[in-house]
Amino acid sequence: MAKKSAKKLVKQPAAKKSATKQPAAKKPAKPQRTPQKATSASLSHAALVRNAVEHTRFVHKMIHDWSKGFDEAKATAQAPGNMNHLLWTYGHLAHSYDWFTSALATTSKACPANYKTLFGGGSKPTSDPKAYPSLAQVRAEFDAARDRFIKAIESTPDLFAKPLMDGGGWLANKMQAVDRNAWHVGWHLGQLSNLRRELGMAPLMQ
Repeated sequence: MAKKSAKKLVKQPAAKKSATKQPAAKKPAKPQRTPQKATSASLSHAALVRNAVEHTRFVHKMIHDWSKGFDEAKATAQAPGNMNHLLWTYGHLAHSYDWFTSALATTSKACPANYKTLFGGGSKPTSDPKAYPSLAQVRAEFDAARDRFIKAIESTPDLFAKPLMDGGGWLANKMQAVDRNAWHVGWHLGQLSNLRRELGMAPLMQ
């Protein structure tokens, strides 16, 4: 077999590109994020208001639900160790709504003046129905006070602002007026639930 003549291949240098390579553009540095406090400026104010109103309506309705089966005759019924009867509970919570409302907004409307004496802090419930307005009247004041409270929530521009009055250590901001009110209603709801059991009424939750 004939040998092929070996030719030395000489590597030719690559042709230089005429275009000059441009340096890659630098990406702008990402701005540093400053942690924000949980205020109505960093959260949706509308969402906070909706939640506050819904929570208020929920606990309010629970009191009405747990009053089923009570009539005028049972409205001031008391049990040993549980003196807070239904009528006093309605009046006390109505009066308390006005106190929480005063933390949110200025209003000229409120429960009747004698509600502070009948139902305010330190008042002592009595089983005498003649000492109180009718159950229907007190229920109506309870609902009206709730409506004033909700209106105050809806008209508050900043729920994390300071309350309009001295909360006596209870309230650091307006949102806490909503929270503390729900807690307060729940406290008395528990008493009402016990009262039903002590009076031999049918339980509403098993």
